[in-house]
Amino acid sequence: MMGKHQRDKGRRGERECVALCVRLGFHENGPSHPGPTCFRVDQYRGGEVTGADVHAIGHGLKLAIESKRGKRTNIKAALDQVCRDAPPGFLRVARCRDDNREAIVSMPEADFEELVRMAKQ
Repeated sequence: MMGKHQRDKGRRGERECVALCVRLGFHENGPSHPGPTCFRVDQYRGGEVTGADVHAIGHGLKLAIESKRGKRTNIKAALDQVCRDAPPGFLRVARCRDDNREAIVSMPEADFEELVRMAKQ
């Protein structure tokens, strides 16, 4: 079980991720909002994990983003988690930020190839 400090740091990481999406042209709203939107996902419903931390939908993209924030984050574990939890049809992204460091972003090669194909259209 995580302590309050760890949960709060995780929420801050998710909010940082949403702020990044807003800077990239998504609007911070729920999934029913028209146009490009990003939002934090309610992760637990009835004790079951329902998806990645943040979804960004629009501009021809559907991104499922797993956000990790901590002293020493594990990008591979975050990527494994998003690959397991992302809804079908979403590009899977892991975003990790260690304390006092710049965030890093990773995704499976197949999703990167799809992103580049989409950008060429």
